[in-house]
Amino acid sequence: MNMETPLTIEKEPLHVKVTRAILKHIRANNLKPGDKLPSERQMVVMFDVGRNTVREAISMLQEEGIVEVVTHSGTFVRKEVFDDGQMVVALMKVNYCDLLDIKMWLEQLAIRRANEYATPQQLDLLIEYAHNLEKRGKNNTYPLEADHLFHRQLLACAGSSTLSQLVLSLNEQINRYTSMLASDGSWINTTPYHMDIARGLKEGNLSIALAAHAYIRELDIEVLNKLDKGE
Repeated sequence: MNMETPLTIEKEPLHVKVTRAILKHIRANNLKPGDKLPSERQMVVMFDVGRNTVREAISMLQEEGIVEVVTHSGTFVRKEVFDDGQMVVALMKVNYCDLLDIKMWLEQLAIRRANEYATPQQLDLLIEYAHNLEKRGKNNTYPLEADHLFHRQLLACAGSSTLSQLVLSLNEQINRYTSMLASDGSWINTTPYHMDIARGLKEGNLSIALAAHAYIRELDIEVLNKLDKGE
């Protein structure tokens, strides 16, 4: 095994960087099923990252059946890798869906809190941002900045700084995946449902607001499914 093979790590979330680097190592060294990978300690040095990051990358590859972890023996290649770029995109989609679900649960909590605590002035501003988002969306490009304004205002309506920090942190990760998985225009169909959330809250109809929010998530998944089919 050639441990000196150059490994390039590109601008991606850290655990995805290491995942890509491991895949490149497998291909560059022509590793076959049954061959052993470097130890966690060696990977920490090779990729200049923490052990937890290495473990997360290995876990992702294990879930996809690329490697197998044998207790007290190490990590072994389970199947050959032909296209590391395609595999990383697939892994990113899995992570994207996980993050999207967590964000959805937290934003549902924000909607419920907004229904209880938001002031009329806050909801008026939410409707204004939703209108701006919908108006700009009609130009056939997804207005990412307008979307950020809407969701920040939704969190403000919830009246919880802790909840806001959690969701905004998730948004940073999700936006990285979004930029790598598809163009902003792919999410254009979600714009009208932001207005449904705002109006539902303004009218005190929590069911409509929650249903619109859930439908946005379904459209997000639909976009990812189309990407899988190359549409």
